[in-house]
Amino acid sequence: DDAEDLDLDLLTESFDADVNPHRVVIDCTNNEDVAEYYEKWMSAGVNVITPGKCASAGPLDRYRAIQASQRSNSVEWQYESSVGSALPVLTTLRDLIQTGDEVQLLRGCLSGTMAYVFKTLDEDTSFSDVVRATIDMDFAENDIREDLSGMDTAKKTVILARELGLDISVDDVEVESLLPDDIINKEYTGSREEVHAAILEDIKALDGPMLEWYRA
Repeated sequence: DDAEDLDLDLLTESFDADVNPHRVVIDCTNNEDVAEYYEKWMSAGVNVITPGKCASAGPLDRYRAIQASQRSNSVEWQYESSVGSALPVLTTLRDLIQTGDEVQLLRGCLSGTMAYVFKTLDEDTSFSDVVRATIDMDFAENDIREDLSGMDTAKKTVILARELGLDISVDDVEVESLLPDDIINKEYTGSREEVHAAILEDIKALDGPMLEWYRA
């Protein structure tokens, strides 16, 4: 009953009034509006931990500004789990670079959802059934379209590339979507479960084309 709606400006003001030297924001929203506050929070000496990709794969100017604020204020910006889930992919990459190694090639599957889809799709298992299984097993993003459009993988590619010192953005990554534009751009409403159910219903129309793709 005492819960209040989130007010990011009010939250930011509270950091200025907090004398605790160890302040941390754990952002699990993966929300662009929240990512816009990272620079302000770090300027106030607040550490940020997030599994989201909005800031680390977002606009390059904002990314650089957050990095500059992090360094000048000696705070932490941790987003290790944004790529590779619980695997220390980013830490290992940083260690290699900082110890003088030259990374020549990165290779791997960056999406558990896509990996399962491509592994499981066959003559007897439809595309929509495979996608439903990834949701049931909690492989998928909150919006399954992030996975199936290739955008989740593109963002992870950008994060890895930036760790290597490359100034690239999502627009620089060539992406081939499994979904048509009408599904990607459609506005779905309701709870996460309701949205996924509606998307799955629309995806059934792709079962035939995806089977032909599989046979090819």
